[in-house]
Amino acid sequence: MRFRGFELPTMEIELIKELEKEIGQVLRVQSKSCYSHGFFIKNNHIYAVNLMCKELERVPYSLRHLSFIKFLNIQMNNLKELPDFISEFTTLHTLIVNACEFSEFPKVITKIPSLEKLKITDNHFNIIPRDILNLSQLKEISLGANHFIKFPEILTKIISLEYLEIGAHNFPSLPWSLTNLKSLKTLVIDICGFTEFPEVISSLNFLEGLNLNDNNISSVPDSVSNLNHLQWICLSKNNLEYFPNSITLITTLKELDLDRNKIKDLPPSIGYLKNLKRLDIPNNKLMEIPDEIGSLMNLEHLDLSGNQISELPVSLRNLKSLKRLNVNGNKLTSISEWLGHLPSLEYIDFKNNSIDIDSVPSSIKKVQQRWAEKYFSSFGKTIKKMKNNVKRSYKSN
Repeated sequence: MRFRGFELPTMEIELIKELEKEIGQVLRVQSKSCYSHGFFIKNNHIYAVNLMCKELERVPYSLRHLSFIKFLNIQMNNLKELPDFISEFTTLHTLIVNACEFSEFPKVITKIPSLEKLKITDNHFNIIPRDILNLSQLKEISLGANHFIKFPEILTKIISLEYLEIGAHNFPSLPWSLTNLKSLKTLVIDICGFTEFPEVISSLNFLEGLNLNDNNISSVPDSVSNLNHLQWICLSKNNLEYFPNSITLITTLKELDLDRNKIKDLPPSIGYLKNLKRLDIPNNKLMEIPDEIGSLMNLEHLDLSGNQISELPVSLRNLKSLKRLNVNGNKLTSISEWLGHLPSLEYIDFKNNSIDIDSVPSSIKKVQQRWAEKYFSSFGKTIKKMKNNVKRSYKSN
C-alpha cells in the first residue's frame, strides 16, 4: 500500500500510525539516512526508527511490533529503563541510547542476540553486567561519560570488539588485559586525566585508530612505534612540548592531530611519514617548518594555524596532492605566488597575519575565488534540495 510516497505493508503503516498517536507527533518517513528523525525505509520495509530528543519517559509500547527493525535511536530522552520487549528485536544490529537517565546498565540489552553496535554514553551507571558477554556479535561499544571509577575489565573479554570508546572518566590506568582484544581497531579514551601515555597501548599493535585527546600527556614513549598498523592518532589538547619523534616511525600513519599542545618545532624526521594525508598542528608554538615537510607527497590537508610561523618553506611546492592549507593566525608578512599553482590546492586561509592584501599574488586570489564559487554553488544546491523535500513532504501528507 502506498503511504507518504512509499510502498509499505499494511501492517507497518498501521504501526507508524499507532506510534504517532502514542507520542502525539507526526513522524517523517524517508529513505535518506538512518540518523534522520522518524522512520527510515529500505526495500519497502521499516529499517530504522529514530526517536531522539522526543522527551520520552518510557519507550513507546507500540514499538514492540517492530521486532524486525535493524536500527533504533532513542537517545537524549528521559528514559530510566528499557522494556523487556527490546529483547524481541532479533534483527537489531544498532542501538543508540546516549544521554538518557540510566542509573544501571539495562540488562535487557544483553539479550539482543544480533546486536553489533551499542552507544550508551552520558548516563549514570558504574558497572557493566557480566551478561554483556552474551553479545557474541558486538563489534562497537561507546561508554563515555558514565560513572566508572576504574576501567571495567569485563570489556576485555568481549573478543569480538573492534571499536571501544570509554572517554570522560578519570581512570588511574588501563589494564594489560586490553591486549586480549585482538580484533580491536579503534580505541577512544579522551578526557581521562592521563598524565602519562598508557603503557599498554604500545602493545596493541593491531590498532588502526587511537584517540587520546584532552588528557595531560607530556611525552610519547618510543614504544609507540610498535603500532605498525596505526592509520590515525589524535593527541590534541595535551601538554606535549616536543613533537614525538617515535610517531615518525609509524609509516602507516595517514592522519595526525596535535592541536593545542605546546610544540615548538617539527623534527626533520617528519618527512618519514610518506603516507600522511592529514596533518593538524594548529595552536602550538611553532616558529618554523622544516624543509622535510616537502617529502609528504600524499599530504592533502595541512593546518598550521595559530602558531608563530614567519615564513613557509619552499619545499611546500612539492606537495602536489595538497588540497587545503591553513596558516591563519601566524606571523607571515607575504604569501608566495607558487602556492597558488599547486595542482590540487582548493582552499587556502592566511587571515590574521601581517600580509598586505594588495600584495597577495593573483594565483592565490584565483584559488580563493574558485573555492568561493564552489562553496556558494553547493550551498545553493542544498537550499534547493531542502525546498524540494519540503514540497514532497506536504504532498505526501
